[in-house]
Amino acid sequence: MKAVILAAGQGTRLRPVTLTMPKPLVPVANKPVLFYALEQMVEAGITDIGIVTGDTASQVEEA
Repeated sequence: MKAVILAAGQGTRLRPVTLTMPKPLVPVANKPVLFYALEQMVEAGITDIGIVTGDTASQVEEA
Protein backbone atom coordinates (compact mmCIF):
# COMPACT_ATOMS: atom_id res chain seq x y z
CA MET A 1 0.00 0.00 0.00
CA LYS A 2 1.18 3.55 -0.72
CA ALA A 3 0.66 6.81 1.16
CA VAL A 4 1.73 10.46 1.01
CA ILE A 5 2.33 12.76 3.98
CA LEU A 6 1.89 16.45 3.21
CA ALA A 7 4.55 18.18 5.31
CA ALA A 8 5.34 21.29 3.27
CA GLY A 9 4.63 24.90 4.13
CA GLN A 10 6.29 27.53 6.24
CA GLY A 11 4.41 26.82 9.46
CA THR A 12 3.59 30.47 10.05
CA ARG A 13 0.91 29.62 12.62
CA LEU A 14 3.50 27.78 14.70
CA ARG A 15 5.91 30.69 14.90
CA PRO A 16 8.24 31.42 16.65
CA VAL A 17 9.00 27.67 16.90
CA THR A 18 9.18 27.24 13.12
CA LEU A 19 11.65 30.07 12.68
CA THR A 20 14.42 27.61 13.58
CA MET A 21 13.00 24.22 12.51
CA PRO A 22 10.68 22.83 9.85
CA LYS A 23 7.05 22.30 10.81
CA PRO A 24 7.19 18.48 10.53
CA LEU A 25 10.09 18.38 13.01
CA VAL A 26 8.37 20.38 15.76
CA PRO A 27 8.54 18.13 18.84
CA VAL A 28 5.43 16.87 20.61
CA ALA A 29 6.22 14.85 23.73
CA ASN A 30 9.92 14.91 22.76
CA LYS A 31 9.33 13.38 19.30
CA PRO A 32 8.94 15.18 15.94
CA VAL A 33 5.28 15.32 14.92
CA LEU A 34 6.16 13.73 11.56
CA PHE A 35 7.34 10.57 13.33
CA TYR A 36 3.86 9.97 14.76
CA ALA A 37 2.36 9.87 11.26
CA LEU A 38 5.13 7.58 10.00
CA GLU A 39 4.71 5.18 12.91
CA GLN A 40 0.95 4.96 12.39
CA MET A 41 1.36 4.27 8.68
CA VAL A 42 3.90 1.51 9.28
CA GLU A 43 1.63 0.03 11.94
CA ALA A 44 -1.23 0.04 9.40
CA GLY A 45 0.89 -1.97 6.96
CA ILE A 46 1.76 0.83 4.57
CA THR A 47 5.12 0.04 2.99
CA ASP A 48 5.64 2.84 0.44
CA ILE A 49 5.49 6.30 2.04
CA GLY A 50 6.24 9.59 0.30
CA ILE A 51 6.72 12.86 2.15
CA VAL A 52 6.10 16.21 0.46
CA THR A 53 8.44 18.63 2.23
CA GLY A 54 8.95 21.70 0.09
CA ASP A 55 12.00 23.85 0.81
CA THR A 56 12.85 22.07 4.09
CA ALA A 57 13.59 18.71 2.44
CA SER A 58 17.24 18.51 3.51
CA GLN A 59 16.43 19.09 7.19
CA VAL A 60 13.60 16.53 7.16
CA GLU A 61 15.80 13.95 5.41
CA GLU A 62 18.49 14.38 8.07
CA ALA A 63 15.97 13.70 10.85
